[in-house]
Amino acid sequence: MRIVIVVNDVGVRQQIRESLEEENGWNIIAEADDGVSGFETVRRERPELVITELQMPGIDGLTMLRRLREEDNISRVIVVTSCQDFSCAREAIILGVDYYLLKPFRNEELLYAIALLEQRADNWEKGLYSLDRVIRAALSGHVDQREFIKRLLWRQYGYRMDEPVGIFIVRLGRYYDTYQQTVCESLKSTGENSRLFKICALDVPKHRMVLAVLFSMKSQEKVKDYLKKTIAPMLALRTRRRAAMGLNFCANLKECQKSNLELYEKLDYVLIRGMDTLICYDELPPPQEEQFPYSLDFTNRAKQAIAAGDRKSLLKCIREFEKVAQQKCKSPETIKEAYLRYGYAFLHLAKECGNIREEVSARGLIKAAMTAVTWEEMEEGIWSCFGTILESSVEKEKKTTTLLVKRAEGMIKEYYHQGITLEEIARELSVSEEYLSSQIKIETGKNFTEIIRALRIGKIKSLLLLSDMSINQIATEVGFSNAKYMSRVFRAETGMSPSEYRKINI
Repeated sequence: MRIVIVVNDVGVRQQIRESLEEENGWNIIAEADDGVSGFETVRRERPELVITELQMPGIDGLTMLRRLREEDNISRVIVVTSCQDFSCAREAIILGVDYYLLKPFRNEELLYAIALLEQRADNWEKGLYSLDRVIRAALSGHVDQREFIKRLLWRQYGYRMDEPVGIFIVRLGRYYDTYQQTVCESLKSTGENSRLFKICALDVPKHRMVLAVLFSMKSQEKVKDYLKKTIAPMLALRTRRRAAMGLNFCANLKECQKSNLELYEKLDYVLIRGMDTLICYDELPPPQEEQFPYSLDFTNRAKQAIAAGDRKSLLKCIREFEKVAQQKCKSPETIKEAYLRYGYAFLHLAKECGNIREEVSARGLIKAAMTAVTWEEMEEGIWSCFGTILESSVEKEKKTTTLLVKRAEGMIKEYYHQGITLEEIARELSVSEEYLSSQIKIETGKNFTEIIRALRIGKIKSLLLLSDMSINQIATEVGFSNAKYMSRVFRAETGMSPSEYRKINI
């Protein structure tokens, strides 16, 4: 610890000097016997500790400290004084005096105070103004550029705030909890072993990623080459190709937030370049207009898979979409636009065919198009919509339900509670009532009346269990002319009345 003594009392100054000379690691770098020369000495030397007294010629100790604090001097201070006035002690506390020793004092008291301050200083520098805290603040747009912080970072980490830095992102997404620790440890060891740069690796749970700031770089080109050829392949291997990685450079810490946001928005280039590739912001092409290479054959095969409820065939179409996108597209924006276009069209078709629940929305598709970085996340958006598509069963493979019957079933589900008739549906679909009736029976195994009854019974059960509606209200809701008739039909199907069913199951 570098120490400056500013004490007018010759005897006290000698006592302090002799006490400290017996201790290793405490270095008295200068002495002064008045407030004016003491101020200039501390200002010039920037010691970790100042030992001073209050009563001195020129300017007193408190005035000296006040001027130092106005210049952002952060030196620790021990005051030795015979003054017992409370107002002096109070002002000393306001000025950040760390220890207050009354004369006469014993050497052991002084040594204990210095040892305690040394420990506090170490914890303070490593905590409040640690490099990771300063960088986190910078990434949020807050850069504290006071001189004493710059000196702390330089002394503790060899880092200068105005030097260029690199932003290296390792986004793990849903695999963050699995690989975050592995990535952090790998990056820290890389920083320790590399002679090209130093590194500060931060975990960012909010964005499911690890972010590393590279500083003290020998050469940006050499750093980029090293990350491309060594670090990115190593991390791809250790995360089983689950990480999307990107690199950007900026002029100084103040530009970190902008540089990080720019890079994060371009990580979806891994859709084109692959998960084991480092996305370098300065190498990305400028925005350009392009058309997705639509294929009529692909579209027709995907529609057939949706209409047939064939998940395997749909998955093959998705894989083909990915392959074409990677080979022929130059920007992720083009891919995501096509993804939404196809997704909307197929979702509409699936609903029309009755192969997914009516309440399924395009929310998953939209979210994936806006936020997805990897193909796995894009697929999650697709399956959030099409995950309920009907599996191809043995019976379904033997007999295919026609689009006519599917549309009829869709109309029945939508209007059964309004008393829709088979005649009305046939007229809407431009076929005869007899033909539609026979096709429904052949392809579903049920006639029109049985389908209507099953839908009504299911709705009655739901309302009995999940609502406070009366029996009369439920009858009206599901399309029965009166509650008594509904109760007879319900008892015939379930063996109990609606009231009994509600009582037993609630």
